[in-house]
Amino acid sequence: MSVIDFTDINRVVFLENDLDKEQCLKILTETSKDCLYDSNSFYSKILEREELLSTGMGLETAFPHSKNSSVIDFFVTIGISQSGVNWQAIDEKPVKIIFLIGGLIEEQEKYLKILAAISKVVGKEKNRNLLLGSSNRDEFYEQFCNSAMKENQAI
Repeated sequence: MSVIDFTDINRVVFLENDLDKEQCLKILTETSKDCLYDSNSFYSKILEREELLSTGMGLETAFPHSKNSSVIDFFVTIGISQSGVNWQAIDEKPVKIIFLIGGLIEEQEKYLKILAAISKVVGKEKNRNLLLGSSNRDEFYEQFCNSAMKENQAI
């Protein structure tokens, strides 16, 4: 398996400018509703997690995540904000790529592998630049899949 197996082009969203973190998370959660038993519960858990510590990990990326009983199976939903979102990231830069990760409570190792695979892709400046240079969902998804395959991260 690859991180690509947990993504879907229908869960890639180009977000409008001037949205705040909560609005972005709401849109991404709603986009993920086919992967959730209860999107409202999942959204609440995501917000709780953000209150503990920002998931803005630097390099213009954020990894909001939750493993809870609202999740049907692991998924990754991707939001792209070309203007950036104030995420209180550790490098204090606006976040432009958001990877919303939903997981099953009992599968911590799988969650960590998904996170590591995505981190490896966006951790490389060349990959990030290709992703951020995408002008639409199809182009972004193709770049993400190509980059993930190149990094060859098995899960």
